[in-house]
Amino acid sequence: MEATSDGEGLDALRAWLLTEDGHERGEITDDVLTVMREHVVEVLGPQATPDLLNRHLGQHPDLPVLAADDARLGELLGEIRAGRRPHGHRRRRPVRQPAEARPVAVMVMAEYGVTDPLWNRPFGFTGPVDLAELGVSAALIMRLRAWNEIFEQYGLVDWKGCPVPVDTWVSQGLTLAHQLQKELWDMDVRYFHGDDDRPLREH
Repeated sequence: MEATSDGEGLDALRAWLLTEDGHERGEITDDVLTVMREHVVEVLGPQATPDLLNRHLGQHPDLPVLAADDARLGELLGEIRAGRRPHGHRRRRPVRQPAEARPVAVMVMAEYGVTDPLWNRPFGFTGPVDLAELGVSAALIMRLRAWNEIFEQYGLVDWKGCPVPVDTWVSQGLTLAHQLQKELWDMDVRYFHGDDDRPLREH
């Protein structure tokens, strides 16, 4: 993905925020919201998730206010580009996810503030996915959640004090993603933290 200018990035963020706000008020359809989220992922990368917006709402009463705050918008853009997720903001108002059928593709990706490190990825990120709802085994769910907890605890401090090396953690995640692919035989499973995010069934 080519790097975007500050202007392009800020414009994409503003459009995304206002689309999310319109969707919450019932003025924007699920299909339009999904297309917008896919566009934002293409422009800014997979770090731009609805969960990221939720944590920024702790300092803003609503999405239009955040869209109009150039300083905060620039900070959000910087966090997305750096690949770092904000942490510690309390949710004011959760972004509503569009109703969707069973995913055709999912991506294993650790994230702050989520229980299950799995994301719906048909054409771009459209929100987190509940592992139990997909019928994933309890044992694998526990392992994936424990893997994500390591990221949440040590990722913000550059892995200082982490009981396992980063390379080992990345390798463990790939192993878990392969096991998930075996259980979810009817969809493509991808892995974010490696160099190759093709469906694991192709490996």
